[in-house]
Amino acid sequence: MLRLILPLLLAPIAAGAGAVELPCEERLPEFELEDQFEDERTQDDVLGTVSVLIWADRDAREWSDDWRDMLTAALRGQVEGDLVQIRGWAHTKGAPFFVKGRIRGSFPEEPERWAVLDWDGVFEEHFEPREEHVTVFVFDREGCLVARESGQEVEARSVAMLVDAAQKVLVRDLGRSER
Repeated sequence: MLRLILPLLLAPIAAGAGAVELPCEERLPEFELEDQFEDERTQDDVLGTVSVLIWADRDAREWSDDWRDMLTAALRGQVEGDLVQIRGWAHTKGAPFFVKGRIRGSFPEEPERWAVLDWDGVFEEHFEPREEHVTVFVFDREGCLVARESGQEVEARSVAMLVDAAQKVLVRDLGRSER
């Protein structure tokens, strides 16, 4: 049902894109963390494109794939065109060392779908996302946080707000590159 109404919600957003000023609420912190393949990831891996980071702790994991699927569907052209990247960010701080392999194995096996495993709680300390909720953050190319939304089950209103923020950043950046 949501897949049917999402295009209706997004059409006015795309049609109304104009001059855009977005405040920089907070900046993406510097980090050096591993992904599920044990490759090191830093803030440089998410800078340079509009980045949608989907944060979830263990209690919110059951909803994170639904959020990712809806955002990917709504931003399909931008994701496929490498204008937007959608990444998982797992809050794994406090997990015992002997379950790390099982945690890594619960993430996608495709290298292009890497996700940050935050064993140190960097994101939680900096942004204080809601526990037992998926929290989605939209960052611009320079790492400025331009939108955030928390929830458990996906809501069309939340997805539309996040997509609107991502598209406004793209429109703003396109305007800057044409000057």
